[in-house]
Amino acid sequence: MPDPKFSSLPLFLISFALLLAIAGCSSSSKVTNYEIPTSPHPSIDSLQVFSDKEVDQKPGPKGGYRNILSKVRYPAEARKVGATGKVVVKLVVTPKGEGISHYIQSSPHPALSKEALRVIRSVDFEPGMKNGQFVHSWLAIPISFNLQTNSK
Repeated sequence: MPDPKFSSLPLFLISFALLLAIAGCSSSSKVTNYEIPTSPHPSIDSLQVFSDKEVDQKPGPKGGYRNILSKVRYPAEARKVGATGKVVVKLVVTPKGEGISHYIQSSPHPALSKEALRVIRSVDFEPGMKNGQFVHSWLAIPISFNLQTNSK
């Protein structure tokens, strides 16, 4: 008869291995194409990030919103199921004009979210200004997906 002290050892080892595997997968700081972040990355907690109401000059995409819209490709998966609507990507624009901590604030379909993130991550930004200084600032960018107007 097995020793009762060790009867739960195999279950413990399996649970521990599973926990390590899950922790290993989620510890990556780089977001892959398959992950759709739905909240800001914790690394921005140490930054002073201003809202669009707190800055004197709001951040925005270089080349304007037309630059963003020119890069959008309607995902085949979304087209196939007739998914339409507005995706809102929220991000922090650094004083150097880089977009960081991108996440999806709202979206009607995961395929549309992935495309919106792909496009926004390819864009450079004009940073926000406060008191004559470039600052970290929040920016929300809506991208509309409509089967009639997004023919690409």
